Amino acid sequence: AFLPDGLSLMAAAANNHAYHVPLALERVFRGHTGSVADVAFSPDEATLISGGADKTVRLWNMADGKELRSFSGASDAVNSVDITPDGTLAIAAGGDKTARVYRIDNGETIASLPHPAAVRGVASSSDSTRLATCADDGVTRVWDLQSGGEMQRFTGHSGAVSAVDFANDGKTLVTGGTDGTSRVWTLSAVRMFSVDSGKINDAAWLPDGRQFAVIGDGGEVKLWDLEGQAAEAFTTGSTTALKHVAVRRDGKQLAAGGDPGSQSKTVYVWSVTDGQLAYRIDAPAAVTGISFSDDSLKLAVGGGDGKVRVYRTDDGLLLQDFTAPSAVAHVAFAPDSTTLVAAAGNVAVSFRYTLTQLLAGHEGAAHCVAYTPDGTGLLSAGADATVRQWDLAAGKAAHTYASGTEAIIALGLSDDGKQIVAGSSGGTVHLWDSTAQSAEPVTPALTFDHAAAVHAVAISADGSRLASAGGAGLIRLWDVATGAELEHFPGHQGAVVALDMGPDARTLVSGGADNKARRWTASVRHVAAGHAGPVRDLSCSSDGTHLFSVGEDGAVRQWSTDDLKVIRMYEGSTGPLRAVGARMDGGIVAAVGDDRVIRLWDVADGKMLLAFESPVTVTDLCLADAGRRVITAGDNGTIRSYAIETTGSAAQPELIHEGRTSGGALIALALAGNDRSLFSASADKKIRHWFAASGPPRRVFNEHRGPAYAVRFSPDSTRLATAGADGTLRMCSLEDGTQSETIRLGYPLLDVAFRPDGTRFVAAGLKPMIFLFDADARPVKRFTSGLERALCSVHFHPSGSYVLSAGVGKQWQTWAESSDTPVRNCPGHNGTIRRAIWNHNATRVASIDDLGELFIWDSNGKPLHHRRLPTAAAHSLAYTPDGSQLAIGTQDPRLILLTLPENVR
Repeated sequence: AFLPDGLSLMAAAANNHAYHVPLALERVFRGHTGSVADVAFSPDEATLISGGADKTVRLWNMADGKELRSFSGASDAVNSVDITPDGTLAIAAGGDKTARVYRIDNGETIASLPHPAAVRGVASSSDSTRLATCADDGVTRVWDLQSGGEMQRFTGHSGAVSAVDFANDGKTLVTGGTDGTSRVWTLSAVRMFSVDSGKINDAAWLPDGRQFAVIGDGGEVKLWDLEGQAAEAFTTGSTTALKHVAVRRDGKQLAAGGDPGSQSKTVYVWSVTDGQLAYRIDAPAAVTGISFSDDSLKLAVGGGDGKVRVYRTDDGLLLQDFTAPSAVAHVAFAPDSTTLVAAAGNVAVSFRYTLTQLLAGHEGAAHCVAYTPDGTGLLSAGADATVRQWDLAAGKAAHTYASGTEAIIALGLSDDGKQIVAGSSGGTVHLWDSTAQSAEPVTPALTFDHAAAVHAVAISADGSRLASAGGAGLIRLWDVATGAELEHFPGHQGAVVALDMGPDARTLVSGGADNKARRWTASVRHVAAGHAGPVRDLSCSSDGTHLFSVGEDGAVRQWSTDDLKVIRMYEGSTGPLRAVGARMDGGIVAAVGDDRVIRLWDVADGKMLLAFESPVTVTDLCLADAGRRVITAGDNGTIRSYAIETTGSAAQPELIHEGRTSGGALIALALAGNDRSLFSASADKKIRHWFAASGPPRRVFNEHRGPAYAVRFSPDSTRLATAGADGTLRMCSLEDGTQSETIRLGYPLLDVAFRPDGTRFVAAGLKPMIFLFDADARPVKRFTSGLERALCSVHFHPSGSYVLSAGVGKQWQTWAESSDTPVRNCPGHNGTIRRAIWNHNATRVASIDDLGELFIWDSNGKPLHHRRLPTAAAHSLAYTPDGSQLAIGTQDPRLILLTLPENVR
């Protein structure tokens, strides 16, 4: 029962006791239209804040229970409320995923803090500067109440976080979640500054720890102190956003670069002392990261092209670069200032900075370098047309070698270090004596005209030769003593970019833009200056020990080929000499000049033996038969051969042979070592082969009473078979020339052929039949079926199983010994077939007719190739052993050597 004052109750209990119960409820606050989810007192307990399902937040007077104010904005149920310890701010959060901060004095909303899920709890720190919120996404967030910015977040609960509170220290948080756990967190964020009106992309501390640099979308770098005051701004002159910032370890520079879109290739470096832009780096690729080394000497820049580039901090000079497997996302120096790490794709790559010294001095690019032989010095050459020799210990240029105005792009040094060679972009090769040192730039001792940009040079170990290579695909070899070009080596298709010379000064290796490396052997071994004018001709002794030369100075000189020393000079000429020839086996040297006089000297004593005049100007000469014959070439196309008859001490010439060509002036002669074959070159661009022998034949076979049309050796080279117009087939011994067999067929025979094993031979002629004989000349068979016209050619299959015939009928046939009829008839020619043969592996048949038409057939008689030769008629054919060429004897008369296409061989 209530007592009369209405403030207490009396209650009777079954345990025989009566209880007096005072009522604790002091007041009821009415106004919410739905359930109230949370309430919070003000620090002075004079007011109370509440929030609930009706989406309202209300402030109440504790003294009389009246509502003082409501706070608007919530669009869903309010789950949690709080009042900051200083009593100035009210916080409410709920199902609309927003925490709102209100001013208590006027109800103004000063901040709306969005969340990705419904907010379950709020709590403010003891110093009223921070707000903690927890939500259904399992995340607890800490906010700066002054700026409204999120300072830090904590994750770990596996479900919604339903409660959060600050400890009195303002740094410790406790949370509780639906996962059944409570967790304690320590706040590490100390302060939040509002330092930029846009997005902040990166920040970096200055070494003193009292300032930090911030970059964002505004295109400038700002320095801030710990009180949030802007100290300085560094501008780029552009509004393009910056992505990365770094401060040098000694605090003297800061760098910024890149952009959020990974397009910018620029890094800006400022002096922190005066705020001025020190320099800018225009990288080849988008800037994706920057980092200063701890020694403050290097700046690493990551690139979108997968490169990490290291620059000198003094002036932005590129020092070294490294390649990562993909685009670099981040780069950093290790504390040792030599190790870098780069993030690229899904890997981290470590690099070692290896540059130990930087030598500066060239005015422009340095294109090439070379160490001095002792390793204490270094040579460099570059676009400023100079070669510089550096003292590595001092890090300074000791000497400078000037070349002119052309950039030097190739450099070399002799093994003793005394000769420096360089090639220029303009095609000049320069040679300096490195011992010629002075305070002024040293000029070249020699220059060589390569005639194209010189990309590579090499000098021999003894310094006697140098080689140059360049843009025209040509390599040139030079004599250092005289400056003369010794040889040139064509072959590369495009520029030659690499060159080296072997220790023998004769072997060269080269690499070219045609993706090929080549090895060369120089044929020039010595260079000698002796003649007072151009040298016109040379002749070497057969044993290679002596060399004879003539020139426009009218002198004949004899040299030792070992060292190119002059042994003797032969006197008596009265004007320029054109040609010289010598035979040491006969002790004779001959020369002829513009005066047409042919002079002969005795090699033993140098005395002139003979002088006689040619009827025409002689362009070349040679000696045969140990000097007993002089062969001359004339400018009228005539070759003359003179026999030199010696009677006592006198010598007289006798003209024994004269031959003329229709090709114009003869230019040169060459005599084979056997003195039998002579070759001439003439103005009509042709080389002709002459038989120079004048001795008797080894054997004469004169049994035929008329022309012999065919001559064939037996396979064992012991017999000779001949077929002639007298209707006979004759077999002779090659050993003694005796005739062993005579077969008389009574009509002219045009061809004969041995079987490859020598057991059979065939013959054919003006009658349409083929005769087969055994090795003893006994008739074996006669083939006549289908033949109607004379036959000009017979030939055995390489296996000996078939006979090939051809002739006036303009077709060829193949016959088997066991058959009376041809195995195959193959028409196709328009003229009489003069010769038809198998190749050595019997896969092809070649045939030629009297109209000069050549056919190549397959083994089944299918024509594969046809061509008209530049001749009226051809009479003979022979395959080379490899089947790649055909030798063709023609009527004009000529011998044609024809290379066959690959597909018809």
